[in-house]
Amino acid sequence: MEDADYILFEKYLSHNLSEEEIKAFELRLKAEPEFSDEFKLYRETSGFLEKKYNSEEELQSFKGNLKDISDKYFINKTSSRNSFIWWKIAAAAFILIFAGIYFFYQSSLPLYQEFADHGLISLAERGNNKEQYYKAEKAYNAGNYVEAKKYLEEIIKNEEANQEIKLYYAISLIETEEYLKAKEILDEISNTHSVYRYEAVWYKALSMLKQKEYKQSTEILKTIPKGEARYSEAQKLLDKIE
Repeated sequence: MEDADYILFEKYLSHNLSEEEIKAFELRLKAEPEFSDEFKLYRETSGFLEKKYNSEEELQSFKGNLKDISDKYFINKTSSRNSFIWWKIAAAAFILIFAGIYFFYQSSLPLYQEFADHGLISLAERGNNKEQYYKAEKAYNAGNYVEAKKYLEEIIKNEEANQEIKLYYAISLIETEEYLKAKEILDEISNTHSVYRYEAVWYKALSMLKQKEYKQSTEILKTIPKGEARYSEAQKLLDKIE
């Protein structure tokens, strides 16, 4: 993996990329399995360190310790044979440490699937084009979100004000990992006074959870007010993340 990729990872996580750069980055994640795996490991390790070291001073101290270890075992060994042996030992130790961190962190945080219970939808008796509604309902309820997305998108073209259909469409986009497009639609719904307003907020939080953007998910969950249908679920998810 090139150093430039790690710089790109950090820029993406720090929200320092343009929309075009984000799209290109997310296309690489889908098209390049090795790149995607490296990014996931980088993101999980970064997230763990942010949670473990609450202050910048603590985090810098930890980084300094890593540098001291690297200097000791990778630079200062004079014998080429000993250097090679120490390199293998140190590399193995780092792999074990960070693999342990990765799996511990993965097991301790909530999974998208734990909270993404979309339920069944009923559309077949609505609208003028009943066949299209029926196909959208059938695909969505079967978990075939690629097909559901296609039919729902067609329905929206003729019913632009239908917030319910837009919500189901956004959920299908989350399931097919089209996060930017889903966010645009959920932002639109959550900025209305529709009965689906806080459903949209909930799914924005779940989208962040699926992407393992825990901090952003937390911030969104906290905007769901007490008394709303998703409030208790939001609190349960917050308890698991924080």
